[in-house]
Amino acid sequence: MKNIFKRWFSFRMETAALFSLSVIISAIILGTYTLQNTKAILKKEFTMRTLAQTRGVAATAAGAILLPKSESILTLYPLCIDVMENNPDCKDVIIIDRNGIIRGSLIATELNKEFKAFENIKKVDEDVKLNEGETIGTIENDLIVITPIVKSGITVGQVRATYSTSSLKETITSVRNTILILASIAVIIGLLSSFSLSQRIVSPIMKVVRAAKELGSGNLEARVDIKSKNELGTLARSFNEMAIQLHLAQKELLERELIKKEFEVARDIQQSLLPQKFPQLAGLEIYGICKSAYTVGGDFFDVMELGAGHLGIIIVDISGKGISGLLAVTLVRGLIRSQARRYLKPKKVLSETNHLITPDFQKKRFATAIYGLYHHPTRTFTFANSGHTFPIIYRKETGEAKTIKSNGRPLFLFSPDMYDERLEEVRIKLNPGDEILLYTDGVTEATSKGGEEFGESRLVNIIRVIANLPFKEQIEKIFNEIKEFTGNDSLSDDLTIVGFKQTVKQK
Repeated sequence: MKNIFKRWFSFRMETAALFSLSVIISAIILGTYTLQNTKAILKKEFTMRTLAQTRGVAATAAGAILLPKSESILTLYPLCIDVMENNPDCKDVIIIDRNGIIRGSLIATELNKEFKAFENIKKVDEDVKLNEGETIGTIENDLIVITPIVKSGITVGQVRATYSTSSLKETITSVRNTILILASIAVIIGLLSSFSLSQRIVSPIMKVVRAAKELGSGNLEARVDIKSKNELGTLARSFNEMAIQLHLAQKELLERELIKKEFEVARDIQQSLLPQKFPQLAGLEIYGICKSAYTVGGDFFDVMELGAGHLGIIIVDISGKGISGLLAVTLVRGLIRSQARRYLKPKKVLSETNHLITPDFQKKRFATAIYGLYHHPTRTFTFANSGHTFPIIYRKETGEAKTIKSNGRPLFLFSPDMYDERLEEVRIKLNPGDEILLYTDGVTEATSKGGEEFGESRLVNIIRVIANLPFKEQIEKIFNEIKEFTGNDSLSDDLTIVGFKQTVKQK
């Protein structure tokens, strides 16, 4: 219990730390971006405002700067005073004529004196469109705006205005502090949420861990009580289903043998469900093979003699592996066999199977299947496809092989009406040398080490090439081709192939 607690504590802290780090990084990035963006907007707005005001002074001064000095001073000096009084940020305004003489200033003693230009103005790179002759720069903490005075298209002077950036810096500081406060609040809320979320994640996992430990110690009654419908709830339900299936399998064996031994028994049971020998009919070769990806798989096939020259062929792929898959295989196999002996209509057999078992079948489990009926005297093959891979037919006369497409939904997922409305029955006439091949998706979806699938077209081409071989050799050849293609003796999915070849025309 102590070791489990340590692992839980470590995982909980790691989860909380990861969430917290994500929140902090997000807050820093978002806060920095917001601050920089806001600073740029405020600076641009301040620059635009001071530039507009300076331009206004230049426009007003254009009418008075060409007057005699004594008259222009009476207009320009009050203009400078008015600008200063109406703009708290304005520190100085100087109006200079084209000869470099100060015609307007806040300091009366500077009037009519020669203007000496600032030497240390540092131009600023603001995203502001300037007119010809305009300059924006800084001296220490002040913003300098220089705008030409234009009269009738001729530059007759310039306005030099100095603005303090103190209020701008105060505004930026205030915005920065606000962003820091909001970001801090967001981080605190995020940290609290992270710990809460990590607890919500870890607590259900701990329930699964405790139940797994009980299960491992031999308590097959162990269950996980999680009502959630999210992924953790799915994990808990899957665990409970697994525990139930293990419990059922355990009861079938003597004295609770090791799991390995149990699966060996289950494998023997599954193999016993497959045909031990195939019907011997004149002019007909029948063969099938079933290889499980695991010790026990969800694929199976069957071949039944039904009398009056009828031969029933079944291939089924049930979702799920292991003991639960074996139980489902046993149930479905028995039901299809019983219906096959009652009806000589493949569509009817699958329909009745679906109707009978769907209400009681395990949720989220389904099966794809093909049931076909071969009539030996007439060499006809009639089948219905319930959402399974399409069968392949090889025609000896043309040397061509192709899939036979038909409609049908998987078993146990749909209501009787919805299932029956899509189920289609196909009838095929066979000639000497023709073949029918049924297979599960483990054949076409077998994957190479490079990630390429074996594929339907590859299977069809192989059948076309090897069609002259005895049918049993063809099936074994296909299986070996798949092993060579995947480069691995172990399968990623169950692999089942069954079919028959019309060798000669029977009497």
